[in-house]
Amino acid sequence: MTSIRHNPRAMQTRPLAAALALILAGGIATDVALATPAPADAAGHQRYALRLQARGLRGLQPPHAAVSPAPVRRGAVLPVTSCLDDDDPGTLRNVLASASEGDTVDLGALTCSTITLTQGAIDTSALGDHQLYDVTLQGPGRDALTIDAAGQSQVFVVGGFSGDKGTFTANDLTVANGAYAGSLAACIEGFGGAVVLNRVTVTGCHASGTYKLLFGGAVDVTTLRMTDSTITNSSVTGTGVHSNAAGGGAYVSDGATLVRSAISGNSASAPYATYQGYASVGGGLYSRGDLTLVDSTISGNFIEATNAGQDARGGGVYVRGVATLSGSTIDGNIADGDGGGLFKAVFSVYGDPPPPYDTKLDITDSTISGNSGALGGGVATSRPLYLANSTIASNTGVGGGGGVMFVLAGVYDSAGILATQSSIIATNTVGDAPAFAADLGADDALDVTGASNLVVDADAAIVLPADTIAADPLLLRLADNGGPTRTRALDAGSAAIDAGNNAAALDFDQRGDGFGRVAGAAADIGAFERQAPDDTIFGDGFDGPPPPREP
Repeated sequence: MTSIRHNPRAMQTRPLAAALALILAGGIATDVALATPAPADAAGHQRYALRLQARGLRGLQPPHAAVSPAPVRRGAVLPVTSCLDDDDPGTLRNVLASASEGDTVDLGALTCSTITLTQGAIDTSALGDHQLYDVTLQGPGRDALTIDAAGQSQVFVVGGFSGDKGTFTANDLTVANGAYAGSLAACIEGFGGAVVLNRVTVTGCHASGTYKLLFGGAVDVTTLRMTDSTITNSSVTGTGVHSNAAGGGAYVSDGATLVRSAISGNSASAPYATYQGYASVGGGLYSRGDLTLVDSTISGNFIEATNAGQDARGGGVYVRGVATLSGSTIDGNIADGDGGGLFKAVFSVYGDPPPPYDTKLDITDSTISGNSGALGGGVATSRPLYLANSTIASNTGVGGGGGVMFVLAGVYDSAGILATQSSIIATNTVGDAPAFAADLGADDALDVTGASNLVVDADAAIVLPADTIAADPLLLRLADNGGPTRTRALDAGSAAIDAGNNAAALDFDQRGDGFGRVAGAAADIGAFERQAPDDTIFGDGFDGPPPPREP
């Protein structure tokens, strides 16, 4: 009898069809999914329908309702010994097909630098007669081994359809050059559970299609955890008349955590910004649930709606749950709509869940610089913003709010709250006929609290704390000044030096260990603390003059 492994797609439709049948039997509406054209493979169409259902069901739950994956047992270590892509013993595809829950598939002994996929995506939801939920891929290093689809297929399809079950972990490798014309992500498509990336690069992944909704260029998962990893040079493109695209780098339906990681150089493009309640959002990252960035970078991402009169939001990040940033930098992102760097939306069209599940944007020891959008070049938010020891500078909002824009009018259950301590919002710019101020704008009532801030240009209706400084902070250009992320150093004579506070009780500035938060008579305002006696040597790699100030 011929092994089912010799036909990887043969068993794929069986679990998919069964799951879809259960959904339909339960009376859940599928008119959006069923009204869209099917991709080339039937399994892809079923996956798309299931993705829409999962998205709809999660929309009824508060963002903290996700269940953490169950602990995974320590399984066997299974070596991969062949660099070929077939079903022969020792190949990655063969070893995964023989793996059990909790096993580690070890690629560390391979002598090749690339495994090129020739049989389509590696699908852990259709491994002969079973699905594999919990598995770890251990590579020899991301510069040493690439799993490459060569632009012919997705790379990995992982998980199953049992809610939040399972964890797919990849360590020390590169995932590259996936392609998919059917609405789902091109490199890592996940259903249920979590995808964990440790020291992994995901790059060159391009998804496109005529669907109304397209999810993720490189990654489309339920929960994403990245450590020392990168998603880059990827895109999602909607080509249908009413297409929307979300998450050029990654679409995450529940929540995302990035530690010392980067999402950079990705894009999302589609004709419509909004259609039937959906939106083109998140050029780099879309997170429906909570987002945590620690010592991470979101840079050089882009989003657009190509139809006239349409504007896509969140050039770098679009987030609906609680967003928490610490020690992180958002720079050089572009949106043709609001929120060039980051857009913080209400949780759903019905507003935020009631406390304690209401959402907010919390930014500490972080830099937002060089982003551009229609309103809110740096940050556009419809929820409360809590800002501490951070720098928002040199962003452009064409219509106003170049640094920060509160988009509140007409938004259900919005709250105009800005609580800011020891932060800079300055040197931001606007277009020729802005409706709002260059640094800080709001289209409705805004309550500003806090102390020891530097804000130059705010709307007249915004009442700033009495001790707010309105002076040029003399910021140097974004540069590697030490630490895991780039920062804006303070030039000598800056009004921000020793004029801030440390109400947040921080030990270090944005750069982390070795860069004390209070290095003088008092904390400096902003994310960067000028170290005594002189910190400008970090501005040019410890050699030569510091970088120039922004024009």
